[in-house]
Amino acid sequence: MAARINSCSNSQPVRKLDRRNFLLLAAGAGAGLIGAATGGDKISQALGASTQLEKPLVVDKSAVVVVRNEKLFKNGSGLRDDQVAQALSVGVAALFDNQDPVKNWRDLFKPSDIVGIKVNCIAGPELSTHPQVVMAIALQLQAAGVPAENIIVWDRTSRELTRAGYTVNTGNKGIRVYGTDAVGYEEKAVSHKSFNGRLSKILTRQITALINVPILKDHSGAGVTISMKNHYGSIQNPGNHHNNLCDPYIADLNSVDEIRSKTRLIVCDATRASCNGGPGYNAAFAWRYCGLLISRDPVALDTIGTGIIDERREQMGLPKLEKIGRYPRQLISAADNGLGNTESARIDLRSTIL
Repeated sequence: MAARINSCSNSQPVRKLDRRNFLLLAAGAGAGLIGAATGGDKISQALGASTQLEKPLVVDKSAVVVVRNEKLFKNGSGLRDDQVAQALSVGVAALFDNQDPVKNWRDLFKPSDIVGIKVNCIAGPELSTHPQVVMAIALQLQAAGVPAENIIVWDRTSRELTRAGYTVNTGNKGIRVYGTDAVGYEEKAVSHKSFNGRLSKILTRQITALINVPILKDHSGAGVTISMKNHYGSIQNPGNHHNNLCDPYIADLNSVDEIRSKTRLIVCDATRASCNGGPGYNAAFAWRYCGLLISRDPVALDTIGTGIIDERREQMGLPKLEKIGRYPRQLISAADNGLGNTESARIDLRSTIL
C-alpha cells in the first residue's frame, strides 16, 4: 500500500483541505479528516497497551496519517515553522479523529513525563530530522503541559546533532539536546532473541516516554530506514546487526521493552526523502516529498513509507526493492513479533493535503 506520491507539486490529495477549512478544523467546527480503509486478510497480533496510555499503540487496524503541504519549504532550502506546525496539528488530529490538539497530546503524555524525541542525524544537514519538525513537536508538548525541561532531543552523538542544525544543551533549563556520547550506554548488554547490545542511557534511565522522529529513506543494507531502524541509533553496536538485511535484528531490537513500552508516537520527517543510495545523502535520489507520516504503529508506518519509496523508484526508472532483493524483511518479522500491522486490511491510511 502506498500513499500517492511524487514531488511537492505533483501530490494527489484524498481530500483538499484549504486554509479556510483548516481554520474551521482548528476551531473544532470542521469535519473529521478522511480515513481510507482497504482489503481483508487475517488479523496481526496487536501490541498490548502501556498501563500509562489511554489508547493502545497498535490495534487490529492501525491508522497511518500522511499529511502533505507544498508550502513547507521556503524559497530556499529551509522549512517554514508555521507550515510545519500546521501539518503536524492536522496530522495528529487526523490520527485521533479529534480536532482538540491539546487533548490529543494529553492523551499521550503527562506533565510529569520525561519525553525523549529520537531523531536521525547520521546523513548530515541534507537528510536529517529537521529541527523545525522537532520544534513543532516540542511546542505542542509544552502546550499540553509538558515542561520544556522535561523534553530531551537526542541521537547518537552531539556532533551529529550539531551538524544537522541543532544547538546542544546539556544544562537544566529549556529543552535539552545532546547525544548518547554525553551520558553513555548501559554497561550491561540486553540480550533479546537475535539482538544483543547496550542501550543508550537516555533511553533506559532518563526518559519515560518516546517520540520517534525518523527520516523517510532507502537503506542499502536494510531496504529502508524509517522508524524501526532509527533505533540502531539507540544502541552501542549497530554494526553487529546488519547481516541478512538486518533481519530479524531490527524487529528484535524494537521488541525490547525499553523501546516497545515507551514509544507513544512516530512522526516521520518526510519533508525531504530519498529512494536510493541510503542511508547517506545522495542528491541524485533525494526529493521533496513535503510531508509528515504519523502513526502509533511503527510497522504500519514503515510499510506505508516503503510503498512511497518504491513508487518514487518506479518514477525514476529504478526497480522496486523486492525486485533487487532488498524488500525490508524486518516488516514481516516485526509483524510476527506483534509490533504492528503490515497487511493492507489492517492499515487505515488517512491522507490529506494542505
